[in-house]
Amino acid sequence: MNAIASAALVRTAPLYERVKTVIPAIEWPVFAGDIDAIVRLKRERNAVILAHNYQTPEIFHCVADITGDSLALAREAVTTDAAVIVLAGVHFMAETAKLLNPGKTVLIPDLKAGCSLAASITAADVRLLRERYPGVPVVTYVNTSAAVKAESDICCTSGNARAVIESLGVDRVIMLPDEYLAQNVAAETGVEIISWAGHCEVHERFTAAEIRSLRADYPGIVVLAHPECPPEVVAEADFAGSTAAMIDYVGARKPARVVLVTECSMSDNLAVEHPEVAFVRPCNLCPHMKRITLPKSPLLFEPLVRAALCEDLGRAGDITTDAVVPDQARTETALVARQAGIVAGLDVTLLAFHLIDGAIAATVARPDGSRVAPGEVIATIAGPARGILTAERVALNFLCQLSGVASATASLVDAVRGQRARVTCTRKTIPGLRALQKYAVRLGGGSNHRFGLDDAVLIKDNHVAVAGGIAPAIARVRAAIGHLVKIELEVDTLSQLEEALSVGVDAVLLDNMSPDELRRAVAMVGGRAITEASGRITLASAPAIAASGVDLISAGWLTHSAPALDIGLDYRG
Repeated sequence: MNAIASAALVRTAPLYERVKTVIPAIEWPVFAGDIDAIVRLKRERNAVILAHNYQTPEIFHCVADITGDSLALAREAVTTDAAVIVLAGVHFMAETAKLLNPGKTVLIPDLKAGCSLAASITAADVRLLRERYPGVPVVTYVNTSAAVKAESDICCTSGNARAVIESLGVDRVIMLPDEYLAQNVAAETGVEIISWAGHCEVHERFTAAEIRSLRADYPGIVVLAHPECPPEVVAEADFAGSTAAMIDYVGARKPARVVLVTECSMSDNLAVEHPEVAFVRPCNLCPHMKRITLPKSPLLFEPLVRAALCEDLGRAGDITTDAVVPDQARTETALVARQAGIVAGLDVTLLAFHLIDGAIAATVARPDGSRVAPGEVIATIAGPARGILTAERVALNFLCQLSGVASATASLVDAVRGQRARVTCTRKTIPGLRALQKYAVRLGGGSNHRFGLDDAVLIKDNHVAVAGGIAPAIARVRAAIGHLVKIELEVDTLSQLEEALSVGVDAVLLDNMSPDELRRAVAMVGGRAITEASGRITLASAPAIAASGVDLISAGWLTHSAPALDIGLDYRG
């Protein structure tokens, strides 16, 4: 580990104390450098970071200054003296913050971080509804664009929707755009509600059957649901309310075991503040919220994409396309999923087209992190035909490979759902693609292991053999590294584990052990170290391995041999 990275670990150590219950120690070096730089930049730029409740813990608890739901963030921003507001959320939230803070600079880390609800309705739609229902007031959910809000009579949140509607003193209202929120409010009030068919792509996926299954698996569990869920899901819950209301419920009542039927990062963030509560995570990820990451732009992937294009173009360029396609020809194409999976790698995919011809334009329909079905359009690519056809193969190579990694990870995460084990990748990555593949793993719901050899110490069997045993290997490491560097040791047998525990390590990699051996190993460790199961991890074996009680399940095949997701570029004219 270099001196800069070591210094960042020292400076961010107090921040790690906040999140150590939800971020494994072995992952922290991946975040520490970015967190350290962001904290410094906030001071230099007189900036404040607003983070929505659905942001990941390293953002929510380590760099955010203000946290909350969308409207609360905008209101709190009014009180700050900062000149720059960075909104770690989705596009409509940044718009709302700017509306309430017109004199401040408002930034969003990714302009493509949209919202299925906000995208479901336009200002023109609202005007048509007014023509159809003259005189009926329009109540608009805050999860909409500024243009839609401007066409409305009043705005509401999920927490105050009923009060807002009843305050109008009318018998009938139009409520936009969330159909399920409108139905859930209608069940509580005597006011007739005309709804719109907009849905949150996170909450619409929950089912009543899932809730009943959770109750069967976890007797006595308390179920809290967001009112954007379908009415039949809300009916199965013990409590329904906004993210702020759910936070207040957990804080006030402190249930022994709870499930939050909403975006799964919410559970991680609450678990930091309430370690005494056991959170069961059904884990539906918002692909738009997950576009917001710590590094976002500094990863500098352009040289990688340029190298791939140069490799493909060779000495003379695309001689086939240049001969067949007229120079001035223009076309429209679509990136289309041929099989179900999770999208990953759109940024580098679209960069490949842009580097060949800057006149090529893309419209993204399903951003990174989205689940797609066969035949679903991921993005449309339009512009000069030569450029599109020349970049096609390199672009698809990135998109198919990274989407395959994300999809494989999601399958493994699904296989161990309901257990405490987190799925993590390894350093067994394709050369040059490590950062991208590890990003794809996160999109699939997994976690990252070491990014490189300098992140943490991992003593494997060959190290032990050369050092002359476990004790001397650990002694030499302790003499050479700083006090903040974690030590993990690979063990093949329970006797090796016993020796490792006697000398003390931060984590143990339990290699190629059976589920029964893993259970015994977890019992031996007794919480004194992080336990990681590795070797022979398949979709079939993973459930039994997770049931052993290990903290982590690592699988190299997620990155070195996950099958590519079949995606094609279809001609549209």
